[in-house]
Amino acid sequence: MRRVLIILLTAVVMSACEVADLIRPVDPAIRSDELVVEGWIDEGGYPIVSVTTTLQRPDEPQEVRGLLALVVRDAAVFVSDGTTTWPLQGSLTGDFFPPYVYTTTQMKGEAGKSYTLTVHYAGKVATATTTIPEKSELDTLEVVETDDGVPRVYASFTALEGRCYGFFSKEKSESFGYLPVFLGMVDGNAASGPQTVAVTRGSGLTSIKDYKPGYQPGETACIRFCTMPREIYQFWSDFQSLTGISYIMTFPSSFDNLPSNVEGAYGYWAGYGTSLYEISIPEKE
Repeated sequence: MRRVLIILLTAVVMSACEVADLIRPVDPAIRSDELVVEGWIDEGGYPIVSVTTTLQRPDEPQEVRGLLALVVRDAAVFVSDGTTTWPLQGSLTGDFFPPYVYTTTQMKGEAGKSYTLTVHYAGKVATATTTIPEKSELDTLEVVETDDGVPRVYASFTALEGRCYGFFSKEKSESFGYLPVFLGMVDGNAASGPQTVAVTRGSGLTSIKDYKPGYQPGETACIRFCTMPREIYQFWSDFQSLTGISYIMTFPSSFDNLPSNVEGAYGYWAGYGTSLYEISIPEKE
């Protein structure tokens, strides 16, 4: 029996990705029928949800672009705050990866409130509930040139006991969304008080030859600093433990052991208290 692979498409970053790739056919022999749900709602932001299917380990190598055909474009997706339920509409977008998400502009996240996500597709139902924690702010954000002449971005903040934090980043010109910063998750129970994090370029499962952790002179680093529920912190912490620093284009078989707060599917539904920042990397003199 072939092993099922969980494809977390927000972690698969490719250059020159075309929206048209969404309709590229995928070999039905390698498609699995289990769901992967990835979604979040920020304080003051709209819900964003992507739905894909799992993939059986194929006998032959597959083009990564072809995996985009695993994106589900006809699911019924709803978010409820316990009082009102909003249907989410699916649409193509250049702001996120994969470039097809379910969202609505009829609601915005509020700190302290809980939100329940429900996804219906092909007779399957996936549900999850998350709460948006109060956001935190950075104390400082600066660019420091190291002894080897490479500019590095450092962020400092005060971690409170009982809270969990995470950094996500991207370069301003990049079209896909924010990706997790390696070693950018902080547990206030383990490390409270003043903290300093090196904010590298957000990373996913990509070839090591294509990944450059530092930002280059003239670029602008865009940073999401998030407080998050503990189960979401555990998801990203374990995810980074699995991917490590290799960033090779493989899908670790142990992905099926990732913690999840979603019932009926793999993945996560996260509430974030989010603060956004930008910092420019100075040009060389």
